Parts: sequence; structure tokens; C-alpha cells
Amino acid sequence: MPKHKQAGQTTVLTKMTANIDRKRLQCRSHPQRSFRWAVDGDFTAANIASFLILDTRMPRSLSYSLGRIVTNLGYLAEEYGETPASHDMAVALRARVSKRDIGAIFEEGLHEFISSVLRDTASLGQQIEQDYRFTR
Repeated sequence: MPKHKQAGQTTVLTKMTANIDRKRLQCRSHPQRSFRWAVDGDFTAANIASFLILDTRMPRSLSYSLGRIVTNLGYLAEEYGETPASHDMAVALRARVSKRDIGAIFEEGLHEFISSVLRDTASLGQQIEQDYRFTR
């Protein structure tokens, strides 16, 4: 049970929250520090690629970003009362990325994997444009 705040003292809960917030800020502000915080391993190609592609704690990672796209498209689908094709595409793309490990990605070829995800992301953007009638 967390201690209650007393005059001039910081509570245990506040210290824990401040520590978590500090780590999140470090994760956003400096990639090398965030990598060290998240992965207690060597600076290997596999560890770095895994961090940037698969680590959902990293706000700039591919998995995190795809998760946010799916979540936000879900909000739009709820608001509009229908689930358009772009939502299904986003769910499939997120599943394709998040259900893999870095070994399988390296086996496929990192360049090939990233290129295919970029193509699929561009297609998703075009589908979102059509589904929500964006005009240029």
C-alpha cells in the first residue's frame, strides 16, 4: 500500500511514477539511452532492429506505430458506425509485423521486409484516403 504524502516528503508512489516517467522521456528523447534502458544486451544488429521494429515500448517502433494506427482507425470505425477496408488492412499489417521475431525477419531479409512493409503502409494510406474521402 503506498504511503500517503506528508508535508515535505515524497511518497513511494510518486517516486515510482517519476522514475517511470523519466524512463519514458529518455526513451523518447534519446534513442541510445532508450535502447540501453529497454535491452540489457549488446549493440548487435539483431537487438537494434528488434528494438526499432518489434518493441512496443518504443513510441517510434514499427509495432507501436501500427498499434496506434489500428487503435485510431478503431475509434473512427466506432464513430462512423462501420468498419472500412482500411481497418482490416491495418489489422493484417500489424499482425504480420507483431507475430514475427527478429530471426524470421532477418531470415526473410531485413531490406526485403522493410520494403514490403513500406509498400503495404503506402497502400494502407491510399485506402484510408478512399475510405474517409480525403481529397488532394
